Amino acid sequence: VQTCALPLFCRAWSSFPQRTAYRFNFTTEISRFFIGRGAGMTWFVPLEWLYRSVILLRNCLYDFHIFKIRRLPGKVISIGNIAVGGTGKSPLVKEVVKQLQGQGFHPAILTRGYKSGLRPGEWQILLNGSVAGGVDRASVRADEARMQSLALPGVHVVVGADRYEIGRAHV
Repeated sequence: VQTCALPLFCRAWSSFPQRTAYRFNFTTEISRFFIGRGAGMTWFVPLEWLYRSVILLRNCLYDFHIFKIRRLPGKVISIGNIAVGGTGKSPLVKEVVKQLQGQGFHPAILTRGYKSGLRPGEWQILLNGSVAGGVDRASVRADEARMQSLALPGVHVVVGADRYEIGRAHV
C-alpha cells in the first residue's frame, strides 16, 4: 500500500479509484484526521472559527487605522508564522541573507530571541558570533541568534523583544 507524503492527512492512494482525480483539501483531511479519532478532538473546529474571527477583527482594525501600521526605513522581508520549531525558518533566513549578499545588499536579521533572557527594552547586536552592541551579560542566551551570526559572517543579528524598535535603532 502506497501512502501520500503527508501520511497524517492523506489516505492510502490505492484506496482511490484510478479514474477519479484526487484533489487534496487540507481542511477536509485534517477534519477527517481529528474527528475520526474520537469526540475529544472535535474542539479544534470551534477553535479554528474563534481564531479566524480574531484575525478578521485584527485585520479590520488595521484597515480602519485603529491599529497603527509601523514601517521601518528600509525594505523588510518577514519570515515566520505561528508554527514553532522545525518548520525551516532559520535555514530559510540564512539562504535569503546569502542571496541578498550575493546581489550586493547588506541585510541584517531582527529577531525576538525567544527565551534569550533579555528584558523588555533591552537589545543585543551579534556580529560573527560575538556581542557587538547592546546588553552583554552572561544571563543572555540568544542561542539561535548566535548560530545565525556565526553562519553569516559580517551580518548583524539584532535581538530584542520589540523588532520594530530594534529595527529603528539599528537602521
